[in-house]
Amino acid sequence: MFSVIMPTYNCKKYVEEAIDSVLNQKFKDFELITVDDGSDDGTYEICVSKAENNANMSAFRVEHGGVSAARNFGIGKAKGDYILFIDCDDTWHPDLLGICNENMSAEDNLMVFGLKSDFYTNDDALQYSTNSLDESLAPCVLSLEEGTDVVFGQYNFASPCNKVFKRNIIEQNEILFSPECVYLEDLKFNLDYLNNIKAVKVVYKNLYNYRLFIEKNQISKRKFKNPFGNADSLFNSVEAYLRNKSIPLGNANVLLNLAMQVYMSELSYWSQEKGKKACLDGLNKNENYNKLLKNMNGKFFAMLRFAKALNLKQLQIKLIERRYK
Repeated sequence: MFSVIMPTYNCKKYVEEAIDSVLNQKFKDFELITVDDGSDDGTYEICVSKAENNANMSAFRVEHGGVSAARNFGIGKAKGDYILFIDCDDTWHPDLLGICNENMSAEDNLMVFGLKSDFYTNDDALQYSTNSLDESLAPCVLSLEEGTDVVFGQYNFASPCNKVFKRNIIEQNEILFSPECVYLEDLKFNLDYLNNIKAVKVVYKNLYNYRLFIEKNQISKRKFKNPFGNADSLFNSVEAYLRNKSIPLGNANVLLNLAMQVYMSELSYWSQEKGKKACLDGLNKNENYNKLLKNMNGKFFAMLRFAKALNLKQLQIKLIERRYK
């Protein structure tokens, strides 16, 4: 059985469509668990109403604590052998679970499938759509030791929503989303999961319909909780994953660049609170950041290392702002 976990928060406009896309799956051996994160716009009431008329759906409500806490609650309620996630403003292809079921195997692989991204303006006008995978390709298995940059560069590992996880692996290794992380928290969860398996199975079907709003996804909207705590947490998972797979830190460009993005995003955020130079001082003293910077490739990072070594704070700030703003 599949357990489908949907965190919900103030999404009254789209949540019924999201729920229906799961309930209307052609493959019926599943449970849908909605976890409302303290909505005040009627979202939870819609979930309750849908659950009352569908025996394989449960609607829960928790105190507002963020999407990670809601997903963790859902994991605790799951009873299926496999776990999938869907966001409350997205939808599924009606054959998603059936195709996943056809491609399941006994091996402890993570299944990944494609997604169709619909890009909207803030007034809900569709601008354009893209598909993430070439549907003409046959399913394949990718070794994590041999294809780390390929896996993280092509298969949307900044999200858990186009993947099928085995519940026993999550539970046995106590893998949860980190409520302390507000940026790339899903990548951390995926890394912690991949740390316990050897390969990824890719099903070249675009089955997940992702509704993307530019304003909703702006990094500037995120509120980091502790200076560089989010970045350190992600980097620790990156380092543990690479160590487990016997991959040198300098040989994982995609992952290192993602980790660096979090440090730069936090630098921008905390600079508004503490001032640019003071915040840069804290970053320059950060052991994880220094390890990351040392292993980054390219002219930009060589210049950044040079400026840091000479304590040229103004040059560091200019270099960073030119690249990351």
